[in-house]
Amino acid sequence: MPKTNLPVTAKMLPLNTWERIMAQLAASREEPDQEKKIDLLVELLVNIRLLDKEERVPDARDAKGDIEAIHKRLLEETVLTLDSVKNPSDEYIYYARELLKKLPVRGGGGALIDDIRSAAEYFEEGRDGDDPLLSFAGDLRKEVHRKLSPRILTRYVEPYLALIRDKNPDPLFKAGYMALATTFNPA
Repeated sequence: MPKTNLPVTAKMLPLNTWERIMAQLAASREEPDQEKKIDLLVELLVNIRLLDKEERVPDARDAKGDIEAIHKRLLEETVLTLDSVKNPSDEYIYYARELLKKLPVRGGGGALIDDIRSAAEYFEEGRDGDDPLLSFAGDLRKEVHRKLSPRILTRYVEPYLALIRDKNPDPLFKAGYMALATTFNPA
């Protein structure tokens, strides 16, 4: 864990506006010492996680302009910051990844992400209480909303397609849906 060199008496401003968040990213980018870069990322990450969960860090990210333009500027700042680090340490990569999960940065795939989330919801809503796919559909929807990742393909989509298209229940069984794999008949 990085160590901050700030005195205990230092009063820190909460990083709770888009401007302060982008300024913190810029400060991290401009800092030559990688340990201090990590400290700045951790500080930002902690502030973002505490927004509206802690009285001292109220969420003041109200959009006073075009939210798409704000997100675009945030994406640009984030890309510049991450591109500025040559040979990042494992620790830097870890905190940068955690920060990316919390920032609303999308590289043009926003509509696709929304489509995938809608499809997962529709898939679940189309099931009734007796449908053996209901549990699977609920897990898929939760996973898609939690975080889109390659894991969704390998754990949910590919096993489901193997069952439906190829009548092969083995991948679904291996993914942990033993009852579904043995009882559901895709015919």
